[in-house]
Amino acid sequence: MSATATITAAELLRDPEREGRFELVRGELLERAVPNYGHGRIAVTTAFVVGGFVRQHGLGDLVSECGFVFEREPDTVFLPDLSFVGADRVPPPDQRQGYLELVPDLVIEILSPSNTVLDTAERVRIYLATGVRLVWLLNDHQRSATVHTPDHVARTFFADDVLDGGDVLPGFSVRVGELFD
Repeated sequence: MSATATITAAELLRDPEREGRFELVRGELLERAVPNYGHGRIAVTTAFVVGGFVRQHGLGDLVSECGFVFEREPDTVFLPDLSFVGADRVPPPDQRQGYLELVPDLVIEILSPSNTVLDTAERVRIYLATGVRLVWLLNDHQRSATVHTPDHVARTFFADDVLDGGDVLPGFSVRVGELFD
């Protein structure tokens, strides 16, 4: 991030050349890396597995790259790779435009080579501080899923381990390797 003047979520949303390509961290523009083939494949597989469970059990909505406002004044807007919003919190159709003014229950990020440990840690800190109940970081290189919860305990699961949805996705479980196969 550069030391330039800050902008708001509304200003970013009004700029069609930046919308979807940039996120905001406390008002500063952060250009998103272009996802590669592996990233896209993991995103689709994970959306299929998690989204299928969510739909089958009527738990809410799983969305991809949807903009959420996590902080205000200065604004922080992230577009997580995948986000789950519980059924009791899904916005009505007329409130689904622009960046959503709610925090997802689950955020799933697929790590890319361009993600730094510091940037990822700050993103997870913001997610949890603003009310996200569960964060999964999927790492293709390690074939692992690191799970972050509000109690600040991080646990890493590898390909043969079973990842569950805790109280956010009750009854959900998957062998981690299936998300990368």
